[in-house]
Amino acid sequence: MELNGGTEISVTVKTATGIAPRVPPAPTVEARKALREEPAATPVMFHTWRDLLFLHWEWDPAEIQATLPPGLFVDTYGAKAYVAVTPFFMNDIRASFLPEIPGASEFLELNVRTYVYDRNGIPGIWFYSLDCNLGLAVWMAKLFYSLPYHTAQMEADSEGGYYRYRCQRQGEREAAVFHYRKGEEKVSTQPGSLPFFLAERYLLYAYSAAAGKLYSARVHHAPWELFRAHLGKCDETMLRLNNLDPKLRQPEHHWLASPVRVKVYALQEVS
Repeated sequence: MELNGGTEISVTVKTATGIAPRVPPAPTVEARKALREEPAATPVMFHTWRDLLFLHWEWDPAEIQATLPPGLFVDTYGAKAYVAVTPFFMNDIRASFLPEIPGASEFLELNVRTYVYDRNGIPGIWFYSLDCNLGLAVWMAKLFYSLPYHTAQMEADSEGGYYRYRCQRQGEREAAVFHYRKGEEKVSTQPGSLPFFLAERYLLYAYSAAAGKLYSARVHHAPWELFRAHLGKCDETMLRLNNLDPKLRQPEHHWLASPVRVKVYALQEVS
């Protein structure tokens, strides 16, 4: 397998359900760039993702691989895997065939995710969890996309480029709290760079344990415009809720993204 850092290895990996097949080749930069193209299909949803904070921790690839369902393989950059916590604001949400529904067109969301590819070499995102403060959105995402959504009490505000964000999952005593501000320095997402590898992801994966099937769904938006983010408060609560232990490390990378208008496409079974 050719990693982004240029190392050639051939391994057999263990997944959450046992021994997986030999690892297929990792996606090339050209394969990653190809997913920037807008799909020909009709989108099923429209969103605006606003002020998304990318917090990235470097991780041991073998540890991440052990958490993945059958058919997915950890995607690495320079022989490192990455786990991200991404709090953000959702606006202008509607189905492609309906107007916005009052009370359901905006909410807060916080995701915990890692980076993977399938047996066909298609790169995407694997979500450990998605927390949201709108029960209807949680229900619909679970029903139609088999995603691990959770209802949470969430609060967020921003003033003068400084953000305060709080998320407390339903049934949990501890809340995750993030304080951060947008920096002036832009982050290059040049193809082949680490920001490109982490941020330019236009496909998500979902797994139905009941059906024993892997699914994917495309999204499309303009390439991210990223800025350095300065952290005030950042805790590990959301990682711990997903049985991920950063061992008291702060995230190695923190960026804030400008808003993007997003098209979301239907779920498809991975062949």
